[in-house]
Amino acid sequence: MKINDVAILFVVAFALNGCGEKVPNLDIEEQRIEAEIQKQFPGKIKREGSKLIVGSASGKEHVFVDNRSEENPDIADSYVAHLASSRLPGLDWLNVTVGYYESSGQKLISLNSGEMLEFDGSYEPILSPDKKHVLIYSQDMEAGFSSNYIAVYQLDQNSINLEIEFYGDPSETRKDSWGPDNPRWLNNETLTYDELRYAKGDRKQATHIKLQLMKGKWHRTVTDKSAPLENNL
Repeated sequence: MKINDVAILFVVAFALNGCGEKVPNLDIEEQRIEAEIQKQFPGKIKREGSKLIVGSASGKEHVFVDNRSEENPDIADSYVAHLASSRLPGLDWLNVTVGYYESSGQKLISLNSGEMLEFDGSYEPILSPDKKHVLIYSQDMEAGFSSNYIAVYQLDQNSINLEIEFYGDPSETRKDSWGPDNPRWLNNETLTYDELRYAKGDRKQATHIKLQLMKGKWHRTVTDKSAPLENNL
């Protein structure tokens, strides 16, 4: 199961339980997912009650504590649930999906060094074909619970480092706000994505972007722009 599928399952499970009616413990499907990940990384991923414990070959350990209780009156601020959901294909990087009351996030953890990258949104990180870069993005133009951004990181089995990022949430004005859509690698050094903006009414328009790594630097190029899209995104 892909990371994005698990993240969507996680969020949908929250919605199905309804506000104020979320289950206090992992459900059967979440238990199955974590059990499968534990098999892939023997001894490094443990569940002790409300705690998810992630170890690494270096000895560094991360402990994440769930708070699925419905008794706290400030549940919107305090609710959190963690799930060891998947790994980056072919690499010893674990993905932990984090569910909040109305949003979600993820944590990528090297099970060699213990280094961790935290980011919001529920979309699956996308590895380059040579597994030397990973694309991370989030789009939430309608609800606004998560950020709108796209970023490229260089990584190996031990470390992950930001190379370039673009935010679609302007700090001073939302006039030119946008959200990334349909990102994909064309080869090890080239990727494309669309910047979705609101056009007339509630319709969106896509600006097609190409990012290319040349001589150690990423170059952004606008390649085309679509006609206003139907409201099905």
